Parts: sequence; C-alpha cells; structure tokens
Amino acid sequence: MRRLPPFAALAAMLLAAPAAGADAPRLFVLAFKAPPALTFTGKRLAQAVATQAVKTGSFEVLGPDEVEERLGHRAYLRLVECAGDARCIADADVPLSADRIVGGQLKQLENTYQVTVSQVDLKTGQPIASYARIVAIGSRQLVAEIAQVSGPLLRGEPEGKGSLFVSASVPRAEVRVDGNSTGYTPLSVRVTPGRHSVEVEKPGYVKAAPQTVEVADGSLAEVAVTLTPLPPTAEPDRR
Repeated sequence: MRRLPPFAALAAMLLAAPAAGADAPRLFVLAFKAPPALTFTGKRLAQAVATQAVKTGSFEVLGPDEVEERLGHRAYLRLVECAGDARCIADADVPLSADRIVGGQLKQLENTYQVTVSQVDLKTGQPIASYARIVAIGSRQLVAEIAQVSGPLLRGEPEGKGSLFVSASVPRAEVRVDGNSTGYTPLSVRVTPGRHSVEVEKPGYVKAAPQTVEVADGSLAEVAVTLTPLPPTAEPDRR
C-alpha cells in the first residue's frame, strides 16, 4: 500500500474527519520557527500538532500549508517568526480569521533538539498553554514527542513540573541546564517534564561530559558529577 506524503495525509484526514460543530473554534497551526537546515522538520512538527487537533474533533483545523495559502507567504512567515509568542503575534498586525493559533520553535543544541510549542487565544491575545521538550539528535522520537504533548496543549492544560538536583565533587561548580546557566552546585531547580541536558564545570577542573537526564512530572531526578583537577602547568626549564 502506497503511503501518502505527510502533508497530503493531513489533507486526507481533514476530509475524512467528522465535521466540527458550528461553534467549534478555528485553529491555525503554523510551521515551527527553525534554522534553514531544519525548516522541513519544523513543518513536520506542526503537522503532528495539526493531525492531533483534527483527531480531537474539537476544532476547525487549518494546517501550515492552508494557513500560508490563506494569509500569503510574507504574512505567514511573520507569524512563523513569532514562534508561538502571543505578544509577537499581536504585533505582527496580520488579519486572522481564526480563534486560536499554534506556533513553536525548533533549536539545535550541541547534542539535542530543543522544542517549544504554544497555543494562543487570538480573541484575548493571551497564551493558553505551552510545552517544551528536549530530544536527542538523531532520535526518531522527535515528532512522536510533540504529538504526545499536543493533546494536553490543545486542551489548554498547563505543563507539569519536576525537580532536578545536581551535585558535584567540588562546591560552587557552574551548572548549565539545556545550555542555560542555572546556578552552582549543589543545585535544586524546577524543570519541565522530559529530557534535559546537564553540564557542570569549574575553572581549574576538567569539564565533565554533558549528561542527559529524564525528569518525570512531579518527580525528582538527580545528577552527580565528579570533576577532575587539571594537571599543573609544567614549570619552564631555566637551565
């Protein structure tokens, strides 16, 4: 059986899905903002959200291609650049015949993808819900991860929180979580559920290899790092 391309599959699903009620909110789904090398992947992530939205039967859904066709390429790109930020969408000054909009951003860090996705109420100009995920580069789970959070996102459920505790063999080592400086060991911080990249370093010590840790909603995950002192600099030969 021949498989349909992803965007053709969404069009077929839209035709086959039961019609939403007359008062169902119209939802525009935008391609995720992404660097040029990941543009297609950013569109696939939006596709995953649109597919889940269609399955709920709660929205009149327009996927990325339909929204671009309706708004025009330039106006559409202005909204994509907002990456789901409510204020940016309002300031873009693009007429929108929709009730809600979903946008997001895909970034590539050293060894992971960082994905954020938001749903915005266009009538109030306020965000309804937003989610973030860290996924290892090369993982086939990237689209599946976003499909998984789409249900709670579309229902407007706030993302849960877990706790991350980072310790090191020496005090006051700097901790970076997902590439962002977060504090110094010993460190306890609240994070969103999912995978997170943890880096620990301190001047005078060999930088530890990054670690990836999975944090579940409402749970505590711990990372312990041993830092090795750098070898002393050799004294110059004065003979």
